[in-house]
Amino acid sequence: MLFKPTIMLKNKILFIAIAFLQTHLASGQLFKKTSDSYSTVGIGAGSSHYFGDLSPYRSFYYGIYSNVRWNGTINYQVQLNPKFSARAAFTYARIFGNDATYGGKIADDKPAIKTQRLRNLHFRNDMMEFTVMGLYSFRPLDMRKRKGDGLQWSPYVGLGIGIASNNPKARGSILSNGSLQTTVQDWQSLRAMNNETPDKSYSSVVPVIPISLGLKTMITQNLILGVEG
Repeated sequence: MLFKPTIMLKNKILFIAIAFLQTHLASGQLFKKTSDSYSTVGIGAGSSHYFGDLSPYRSFYYGIYSNVRWNGTINYQVQLNPKFSARAAFTYARIFGNDATYGGKIADDKPAIKTQRLRNLHFRNDMMEFTVMGLYSFRPLDMRKRKGDGLQWSPYVGLGIGIASNNPKARGSILSNGSLQTTVQDWQSLRAMNNETPDKSYSSVVPVIPISLGLKTMITQNLILGVEG
């Protein structure tokens, strides 16, 4: 899960979408001769959160602050008309899971999490993702807004498709002469170990389906503020 606040510049229109921890800065130019059709280029960075066996959904709130990693992205978006836009994006994201640190000390009184910590598994996965998405605004912004006009709100949704690389890794440790001292090994690819099936590695490429929900408003003729998740 990636969280993305966004800043976009369209000619003299500044678009700011703030959603959790990722920030994009974009500059754009007119795509067509109308004020409703334009293009933007954006870059950003933020946080990545893993949910799965090492970060269970039943206590998902621990995954908001446990084992948080980072991501960076670049995107290109075209506003086709007042309601529809299209976006292509490339993202580098690092996710991480660790039984030993999931939930922090606040989770020590939960038996299920204690059992996971005894298991003591971990992994990291550095992923590269390419997606294309269509976005629909239920109430388009009026780009002719004048000073003194009230705020106008534009809710929007997005849906797309893409692919992502998949190469999880983990570190092994070797007990030294039966003592409590251990030697930590380098990160090793788990795909090469065939730990899903004994005779076949899982794919290094996986499909992804990005979904976006947002709300934006025009503060002035040159400033648009939005929230997107």
